[in-house]
Amino acid sequence: MKHLHDDYTREIHTALGYFAAWPPGAAITLGDVGLVSGRRFRRKTSLTELGVDFAVSSPTPIGDLEYATKGSVDVSSTAGGEVPGTAAAKVLLNFSASGATFFQASGCATQTIVNLPALGRVLTRKHEWNRRYVVITEVVRSGPIVVLVSSERGATAELHASATPTESPLLGAARTGLDFTVRKGFAAHLASDSGASPLFQAMSLRKRPNRGGTMEYRNEVPPEDQDTRDMPTGFVLRRLTWDEFAAEA
Repeated sequence: MKHLHDDYTREIHTALGYFAAWPPGAAITLGDVGLVSGRRFRRKTSLTELGVDFAVSSPTPIGDLEYATKGSVDVSSTAGGEVPGTAAAKVLLNFSASGATFFQASGCATQTIVNLPALGRVLTRKHEWNRRYVVITEVVRSGPIVVLVSSERGATAELHASATPTESPLLGAARTGLDFTVRKGFAAHLASDSGASPLFQAMSLRKRPNRGGTMEYRNEVPPEDQDTRDMPTGFVLRRLTWDEFAAEA
């Protein structure tokens, strides 16, 4: 049976290259451990709770991220500009299909777990490790964010915003903490001035195809300062694929 989050997670993965949290405001943290099925991550524990130490990178800015389902989302606004330096606006969003997505996040930065070979060695040697578990190894943290996912054709949202001249009125509404003044027909809606962690990558232990196998990285090239010589030969920590994320339990 198709779920409303199916289109959202698929479209975001195709457009932005990350798995999407559902609901969009769900807390996703580096080192979270859990299960994936039906395009959702379900947290069970964490590396910290399991007594596994790990290091994280400094945040890497990746700018603003935007996406809207093609041909299914219409955004219009009327600006006022009564206050110098701001642009008062009423923003209307109309969705012409169920399951359509509008995603807009500013000031995004990505953070990753470093030294993945060392983490793989530790997890392989933990007898209590569930081989179905996945580990959140990369998280995108946003600044002000607006996400809407329609649950029916004709879904509409209206909000009033006060944005800077260079800022999207929708992000201005999120930044100032304004919620939607009118809501109709949405499976999920998120407007946050403090940001969220809407996107992530994950890895899991899988049987090594052969003794010459190597760790898979997001960029497919192991960093020069990471030693893979002592990786256990039975299993390898591998990036989660879309098919694995989307598979039903």
